[in-house]
Amino acid sequence: MTAIDPLSCTPAHLANPAIAPGTLAQIAQHRPDLRASVRQHPACPPDLAAWIDQQALQQPQYQSAPAQYGTVGPQAGAAAGGAASTRTSSTWHTIALIAGPVIGLLAIIASFLPAVAVTIGSRSDSSNFWDIDDKSYDVQILIASLLVIAVGIGAFFVRKFPVVLGAGVITVLGGIWDGITWFNANSEISDAQKTVKQAKSSYGSLGGSFEVSRGVGMYMLIIAVLLLLACGAAIIAAGLQLRPAAGIAAGPGGYGGHPGAVQPGAHMATGPQMQPGARPSPYQQQGPYYQ
Repeated sequence: MTAIDPLSCTPAHLANPAIAPGTLAQIAQHRPDLRASVRQHPACPPDLAAWIDQQALQQPQYQSAPAQYGTVGPQAGAAAGGAASTRTSSTWHTIALIAGPVIGLLAIIASFLPAVAVTIGSRSDSSNFWDIDDKSYDVQILIASLLVIAVGIGAFFVRKFPVVLGAGVITVLGGIWDGITWFNANSEISDAQKTVKQAKSSYGSLGGSFEVSRGVGMYMLIIAVLLLLACGAAIIAAGLQLRPAAGIAAGPGGYGGHPGAVQPGAHMATGPQMQPGARPSPYQQQGPYYQ
């Protein structure tokens, strides 16, 4: 069997009946102008011939010849790499969309945990955000977190550019809202601690048995706030990747630089094309596909 460099192959080379099927597959892969000659070669296997017929009909941008006849070409490798990249992107998109509602639920749980603890002597008591009636911290956390959960679930099932992007923006805003709530509550706790410290300075041991400290709910809420901001940024990035691509300009070798690609709305040929004035080859005349 004879091996030929596909890039330097000419119709005269294809007159050699001893060319290996793998070489014919590589020539068909890299030299669309010689596919008709490859199709007529006596060593052309049936499945390679069928593949050439399919290319003539469909003219896809990325397609590889049957793998059993040799290594795939660079276009097929690029397509495989693009598919792997798409799977990776889809994975972290899914993680971000799931994480948003989970973190929102974490913020709601934090609102029910002790936010402040007060110790008087041997007695200790604690309060959560729902115990503070005049500040509505509980309602603010609940509304912000429920919005994050709702848009996250919606974006998970409707993965469209505006939906995912909007979910990311609302997740960031929800994190900011919860962060403002945490900041206000933390300021009140800090003021109470300063008051206790001043009382101890003024009254000595009389104030020694009184302590005010932050509860686990405060720490969990600030963690949820930071995670919401990070998750929202990730969802926004995921949404931007779903943005519809702008129009592709026509370039050499086909629309957008891809061989066989045509501009949207333009007529795409359904079979091998002939130069003006040329006589149809036997390859173009054979079979019902080329009528």
